Amino acid sequence: MRFSVTKINKAAPVFLALLFLLAACQSQPEPGAEDLEASALPVVSVTPVVVSEEAEQTEEAAEEDTLQEVEQNAVFILNMEEKAQVGEEFIVSVLVDTGGQEVDMVQVNLNFDPGFLEIIEIEAGDVLTVILQSEFDNQTGVIDYAAGLLGETASGEIPVMQMKMKAVQEMSSGIPLRFNFGLPRETSVYSQGQAVLKKGGAEDYIIKLAPAVDD
Repeated sequence: MRFSVTKINKAAPVFLALLFLLAACQSQPEPGAEDLEASALPVVSVTPVVVSEEAEQTEEAAEEDTLQEVEQNAVFILNMEEKAQVGEEFIVSVLVDTGGQEVDMVQVNLNFDPGFLEIIEIEAGDVLTVILQSEFDNQTGVIDYAAGLLGETASGEIPVMQMKMKAVQEMSSGIPLRFNFGLPRETSVYSQGQAVLKKGGAEDYIIKLAPAVDD
C-alpha cells in the first residue's frame, strides 16, 4: 500500500477559523427591542426652573418698599446764643433734627471766608460719641466734622458740635457759613448707610455781627 503525503498549507487553519467565526455570527439572533433598551444609557431628566414675571415683580416691589422706609427729612440747625462782636469770641452750635428718623452718622462740611472769620476750636456733642473727623483750616476756610454711633441709633434734635469762633473783621451783611456738597466733603445725615438729609435741609447760615465796642 502506498501512502501519499499531502503538505498542509499553513494558511488553512487561519482560513478555517475565519469561516467558523462567520458561521457563528450568522447563527446569532438579531437583538430585540428589549435588548436595545437594556443596553441603552440611562436617560437623566432635567426639569427646568422657570421664574415667572410675577415673582420678579414681587421681589422688585419688596426692594422698593425697603428703600422707601428711609425718608429724606433730616435738617441741620445752626444757631448762636447772642450776637457776635468783632474781636470777641462766640459759639455757633450745630444740631440736626432727624425728622423722626433713627440716624447713626452725621457729616458736616462748612466753608467760610478766612478774611472775616477765625475758628478757635471745635467741641463735640454728647450724643454722637464716635468722632470720625474733627478739623478746620483758617488758611483755606474749611470746617470738616463727622461723628456717629457704633451699633446704636439716635433720633430727635441732636447736638452735633459747637464751634468757637472769632470775627476778625466787620462785614455789614454778616458772615456766611456755607455747607459744602460734593465728594469727598459731602454734608449729609445717614441712617444705616442711606442718606436722609432733606433737600434744602442744609442752608447757608449768616452770622450777624455787631460793631466792635470801643473801650
